[in-house]
Amino acid sequence: MDVAANLGNLHWVFLPIPPKRGIKNIREQDQNIWGECGRLLANCIIYYNASILSNMLAYREVSGKDSDVLKHISPVAWQHINLYCRYEFNIKSKYIDMDAIILKLAKFKIVPNE
Repeated sequence: MDVAANLGNLHWVFLPIPPKRGIKNIREQDQNIWGECGRLLANCIIYYNASILSNMLAYREVSGKDSDVLKHISPVAWQHINLYCRYEFNIKSKYIDMDAIILKLAKFKIVPNE
């Protein structure tokens, strides 16, 4: 139960600090907006990771490989995502090729003696 409660607070990891002014010197409305941005970012990362895990599960089942190991991987992880660079959201985005991602991940040995 503690783990589930802690996962609900994941968005605080992504809470950006407003530049130069600090969190205490901004209006309550601005603090709420910053908090919602952190929650949105956390939800995007969890959705992206869950999509990868779901596709990897399907791939491993079709390949006849043991998929129980995926039960121990959390979609909440964010170490593989670069949060320190500049992102532009107003440009035309490229399609994410999930099949290519899964094929690259499938090359890694996640289970010994596989």
